Amino acid sequence: MSTVDSSKSSWRTPLVVILCAGVVLSLNMGIRQTFGLFIAPMNESIGISVGSFSLAVAIQNLLWGLATPVMAAMSDRFGTARMLVGGGLLYAVGLATMAFMGNEAGVHFGGGVLVGMAVAACGFPMVLGAVARLTPPETRARALGFASAGGSAGQFVLLPFTQQLIGSLEWFGALLVLA
Repeated sequence: MSTVDSSKSSWRTPLVVILCAGVVLSLNMGIRQTFGLFIAPMNESIGISVGSFSLAVAIQNLLWGLATPVMAAMSDRFGTARMLVGGGLLYAVGLATMAFMGNEAGVHFGGGVLVGMAVAACGFPMVLGAVARLTPPETRARALGFASAGGSAGQFVLLPFTQQLIGSLEWFGALLVLA
């Protein structure tokens, strides 16, 4: 009698993990890079200044850096999949907070604090650690390169996509779609 759970192991192949890693990094890095597109419409609509928006991004970057080691330790303890799900939920709540609060506090808390923590929870250390664990040493560098390329691809794809969303749904709707 085998003790291997085939339902879990069938999707945990290196190819599936590399593809999923690329998608996670694509969304994580891509959405983060779209924030600049929201400055003008949010300024025009609700008066958020460039300086205030920049402060939110600075908070996001600081928390990303400070929280990454904590998130990596939590990933080791609770598992990468749980951290990625938690990070995705934080991202969604952060973007929705920006949309629904529609003021400086919402941008600072949602786009700064929550998204900063989410970027740390879904970032390169967690994702690439999972890829490295599942790939043999002889193909590991290539696998890590392909997964990392997802972060760049997300920036390439999500910026024009988000610009289209803002044009058709306004900033509020675009944030909700991204969430």
